[in-house]
Amino acid sequence: MLRGLLYTILNQKMNTLNFNCHSFLDNKTISLLEISIKDNSTHAPTIIFHWLLINKQSLKVNSLQLRSRDDSDSIQERFFDLGYLKYDSITGVFISQKTHELHTLENTNCHHVPGPLLQAVESYLSKR
Repeated sequence: MLRGLLYTILNQKMNTLNFNCHSFLDNKTISLLEISIKDNSTHAPTIIFHWLLINKQSLKVNSLQLRSRDDSDSIQERFFDLGYLKYDSITGVFISQKTHELHTLENTNCHHVPGPLLQAVESYLSKR
């Protein structure tokens, strides 16, 4: 929760889109972010969670549609339309559904998301 709050404060100072980062899994080629966005379009504002897959070379952002999840005390699993993610507090693995490529990831604090990735997410969200 504190990570999301810190990112919100930083975001407000930068005068950019406002979203909270909850998870950041990263390696040299891809990053996965779990974010939340406040949706004020309804009478009662709600928080909407999104998982995003970012290609670090092209900075292309793809939304991952969550199909199901399984949580335990130490291991988290997410089943998406584009692949499968299994992670703990230190590491993770993402398997692409299309190519079956296995990506070993480091589970990193959200305040370590590099500026270019933040800009790619902001650009992606502004076009939605």
